[in-house]
Amino acid sequence: MSTTTGLVQMSYRQVRGETYGPYMSFRYRENGKQRSYYIGSSLSEQILALEIMHEKLEADRERHYMDSLLTKARQQLRESKTKWNKNSPKSDSL
Repeated sequence: MSTTTGLVQMSYRQVRGETYGPYMSFRYRENGKQRSYYIGSSLSEQILALEIMHEKLEADRERHYMDSLLTKARQQLRESKTKWNKNSPKSDSL
């Protein structure tokens, strides 16, 4: 199953003694790999980042739900095959 968790990280840059920032980036892990998206420093970009995080969270929840449905379907199929094999007559025609 693929899961993602992330955070918005605030950082500052220092060049020749002057401090610039804050700069925002969205950091998360996806399928065991670290990912990072630069967001920017304005409030509108931060709001956009929050919307993106909520979209990813919703997609992850949906993926998790679909994975659980697939697991249940496989279990039901396994149980049905077991019942079918128990109830079917054995033929020695080979």
